[in-house]
Amino acid sequence: QLPLVMATFLQHFGQLDPDAQFLLTAASDNVPEKAFSAQEREHFLALTLQGSLQLLQQGLGQLPFSRGNKEQREYHVQQQQFLQQQLQRFITAKADTPLGSLFKVPQAYTSIVLPGRSRYNYDALPRAALLMREAAARGDYNGLLVDCLFRIVGLFPQGYGVVFTPLGDDGKPQLKYEFAIVNSLYPEKPEQPLCRVVSRNQQYRNTGYNISLSTELNLYFKPARDRLKTLPEQRLKELLNMLYQDGEAKYLSRLVPKCWQPENFFSVPENQNLWHNAEQRQN
Repeated sequence: QLPLVMATFLQHFGQLDPDAQFLLTAASDNVPEKAFSAQEREHFLALTLQGSLQLLQQGLGQLPFSRGNKEQREYHVQQQQFLQQQLQRFITAKADTPLGSLFKVPQAYTSIVLPGRSRYNYDALPRAALLMREAAARGDYNGLLVDCLFRIVGLFPQGYGVVFTPLGDDGKPQLKYEFAIVNSLYPEKPEQPLCRVVSRNQQYRNTGYNISLSTELNLYFKPARDRLKTLPEQRLKELLNMLYQDGEAKYLSRLVPKCWQPENFFSVPENQNLWHNAEQRQN
């Protein structure tokens, strides 16, 4: 995940440019956020790109020349100039080119899946792939690199809470659901996340196993939800309340949840290491 982290870091630093911050905060009328016009957005992106480039250039800096003859010094200077030119070329490349997408596709992805903007919608995070493929079709990004990204991260981001119907001893889906958390990259298929199961009989536990979750059992997808909707409404409410103390009040409008937010699970320190080895099963 290092490319995603670095792309986010560079983007965030670029947004700290004083002029970019002024556009964001609109301090004159005390508005914490404002919607940009097309012209303002273009100006803001130009400022953040320049800020990101400044970090790359100044962060890498000029390597000092320690010792050597005149030819070696000239070669050293040429190498440093070449590095700065490549940095400039990299960060200013058009987004629909492979070079430009190498930087901008991870930035666009993290801007969707990380919280911090008014349009952030946890339930809709798996739609990031659809949004980015639509952008690639418009020519905003290189389509090949968008596909490569989602072969790595899948549709469901790391740490995303999925709800699924477990298989019984007979190999058939049970009429109940359990919770799991996405904890691995490189799923076999983007729509089949690699997860750690974190509940059993509707009770949290931190000694679960890993699964490759099929779409047939993942309640994010409508066919799996429809299977559970055959249960009586009272039974669905009971399932919710076994997993949430305020289940009926909080989720009454959606008795069969598409996903869950695992803040309470992660608030227990013993539950925070989902990325160590565990038994792998199919589900």
